[in-house]
Amino acid sequence: MSGLNRRFTLAVVALPLLLLAMAGWSRAATIVVNTLAGGTVPLQVLPPFQGPCSLSDAVAAANAGGRFKYCVGGSGANTITFSVTGTITLAATLTVTAT
Repeated sequence: MSGLNRRFTLAVVALPLLLLAMAGWSRAATIVVNTLAGGTVPLQVLPPFQGPCSLSDAVAAANAGGRFKYCVGGSGANTITFSVTGTITLAATLTVTAT
């Protein structure tokens, strides 16, 4: 009977820790669009390797669940925000495949 109590106690302690660890694995990100460019932005070959994040690239990063050019998405449900004023004229249709 004592072995059963130890296993139950171990399960009660380990299960919440496992659930917390799993929640950390699917991290969402906020992707910030900071250019009015409608298409993808070409990569820079010289440092600092930082550049603008277009709406097309932000959607691609969200769909990929990671980095796409200068936009960085997460593996969870990403949010795309805008830090630009003006109109973004798209070069092509955007297809969102992720949530």
